[in-house]
Amino acid sequence: MKRFYNLLSFFLLSLVGITNAVAQDYGQGALIETPDGLVGKKVLLYEPGTSDDHKAGYLNGSANWSQKITDDCVYQFIKLEKMSEDGHPLYLLQQVSTNKYVMDPAKISNAEEEPLLAYTDKKEEAFEMTVLNFRCV
Repeated sequence: MKRFYNLLSFFLLSLVGITNAVAQDYGQGALIETPDGLVGKKVLLYEPGTSDDHKAGYLNGSANWSQKITDDCVYQFIKLEKMSEDGHPLYLLQQVSTNKYVMDPAKISNAEEEPLLAYTDKKEEAFEMTVLNFRCV
């Protein structure tokens, strides 16, 4: 039945002159329980929100959180070949749509005047972070 509705939708769209339509559907997948499970997967980073000042939304490449999922909300973790001082693997967070990395706040020149979140295309300026195993609390 779903296939019938897809064909019907395509037929109706072609009648009004739209011959190419693409839809993306994002949904919650299986819970990733280990950091290595993140590598090579596209992820959405969601903030549940805690008050009117800190609303829920998706990280979207700016200091604001988006209520809608767009291409700018898609990220991936890139594993580095180094370890943190306490022995955890290090990762970079890359925005897929721009191929830019979340910048290390210590490397932002006018940190007080810059937005809370900045991006760079240079790996050496990117923020190296640890990702720890998920634990239900």
